[in-house]
Amino acid sequence: MYILAIAVITLAIHNVDCVCNKDTGPVGISECIQTSSYGNGYQWQTCVSDAYIKVITNGRQGCDGSKAFCYYPCMADKFQKTNGSIVEECSCKPGEMLQSKNMTLPLRCYNPSGVDCSWYAECLEKEFPCTGDKDDYGIAFAHKYCAKFGDRYSKFGKEGQKWIDLSRKCLQEKLVPLLYSTTPPSCNYVKEFAFKSHIPCYLQPSQQVPEVSVCKLGALDFFKLFWTLKETLVSSVDISVSVITSFFKILRDC
Repeated sequence: MYILAIAVITLAIHNVDCVCNKDTGPVGISECIQTSSYGNGYQWQTCVSDAYIKVITNGRQGCDGSKAFCYYPCMADKFQKTNGSIVEECSCKPGEMLQSKNMTLPLRCYNPSGVDCSWYAECLEKEFPCTGDKDDYGIAFAHKYCAKFGDRYSKFGKEGQKWIDLSRKCLQEKLVPLLYSTTPPSCNYVKEFAFKSHIPCYLQPSQQVPEVSVCKLGALDFFKLFWTLKETLVSSVDISVSVITSFFKILRDC
């Protein structure tokens, strides 16, 4: 089912001049492309990362095969429609000039690995500087959290390590859509947006590996997780409360 959902987006595209390279993008460039699943109509399709599509569709769609970047139809992106008629906002005419959005971050920012904790400083913080703000999430908490689990990685069992790998990747991927924002969000919005992803990323960090969950960790790994989280609590009362609240909600959902 997952592969079929991807095919709906990727195989229905015609006459594409490959401006959007599968390995290098560039992210943000748009082209007027004809698609059979939309009645052979033309619409703007934007070069986005595989991570972006997977996040906004909850893993139901993504770039085809091993592509890191691909075109994504306006109708799917803005209206969650994978077929049917094309509305005026998305419609275009063959030969219209390319539209482009200025995306200045390194390509790796749009397809985070989860392993590289510098993503929070070099991608999230660079795009939305919040260091020193009472709602600082990226540096005050997320980078510290990511690095702490990296430092203690070898102390976890195999299942715990697998959970760490997938949950750290999930937490970064969930923030990728923010990098596409046309209007910079506030630090408070970034923080709230990020913490909403914590519980789902803990409970099921990967749609493709559903058996990995914080609920299935052994007692020893779960205890290590608790103490690692405890040590990442920061001076910000709001962020500390969010961390504690998320943890107890996870316990409830398990």
